[in-house]
Amino acid sequence: MSKTLVLLWLGSAGAQATHEAVLDSWASARWVELEAPAADAPAGVRYDDALSQKLEELLDQARLAASSLDDATARERLTDIDRTLRRNAALPQAAWLMAEALQVEASIAARSSPDARSKLLERAAILEGRRAPPFGEPSSEPTAPTELTVSLTSARITDQLYVDGQRVSRRVGLRAGEHHVRVVRRERVVWAGWVPVERAGELGLPIPAPVPCSLDDLEGVSVQRDRVSAAPSTACARWAVARPAAGGGIEIASCRGASCGPLMTWKRHYGAVYSGPPQPPPEPGFPAWATWALVGAGAAALTGAVLWQAGAFDEPEPGGRRFELWGPGQRGTGLRSNARGRR
Repeated sequence: MSKTLVLLWLGSAGAQATHEAVLDSWASARWVELEAPAADAPAGVRYDDALSQKLEELLDQARLAASSLDDATARERLTDIDRTLRRNAALPQAAWLMAEALQVEASIAARSSPDARSKLLERAAILEGRRAPPFGEPSSEPTAPTELTVSLTSARITDQLYVDGQRVSRRVGLRAGEHHVRVVRRERVVWAGWVPVERAGELGLPIPAPVPCSLDDLEGVSVQRDRVSAAPSTACARWAVARPAAGGGIEIASCRGASCGPLMTWKRHYGAVYSGPPQPPPEPGFPAWATWALVGAGAAALTGAVLWQAGAFDEPEPGGRRFELWGPGQRGTGLRSNARGRR
């Protein structure tokens, strides 16, 4: 085989195994070899239930210490929460946990610095939105700042973006301040972090690119009628997409990067090497070659008979008398005869 194509199968693994011979036939007819997609890049931090429970316990301890006026212990627990969340930003509830910690810290700051309390509450509101004031307390929250229109770049069209726990598009309105961002690709967190938003415009995220020719790279392939569409960022140089055909066999298309040809039907016998006889089998009856042989023999016999009647095969007769006539002034005169006998 001179070429290798990565095969993206649109169907179940069982269906692919059933059509393996058809796929091999298609590959052999084109002198290529089909291979499975490359391995995806390792996923980000998986969800850790034990870590979530630990953070919940730290929050409870901080609340209890703050309500008991044990500010030192409360701040110690809050510092542990902040450090843990920044190291484990892939947690889906990270924004809410951080906002809770900021609320507890604001309650501590209220006893000494109203301005510090307002800033902490504003940071919490950026992460989780405005809260209703506690029962019996006046609403003293500062006015919400104007949202900034931000375009999140570096994400693939098939990536799922979450900002502060909410699913968003690549163009989103955000308040100025720190936000929690998660990028999910094929049910895996490929990047997560805390991002400061200071102005409107593009906001680049350090999202890793997928491994070329992996399922991450080929994600987003769709088929409409007989046309295959791939994501514009597809990096795989040579690949093919196939699926079972309704009438048997497969439908398969060859692709280069994000450009694919039409789906074509292929069945196993399409690529078979012809191994039958060079001529169709003779029909029953007198062979045609014998008929022509007899015709040729008859023609030869007829020709021979005609030549025999014409004397073509007779021996020459004995010599006869020959007369020579000489004209005036020539050698000799008169009529001379010359007789030749038999040899």
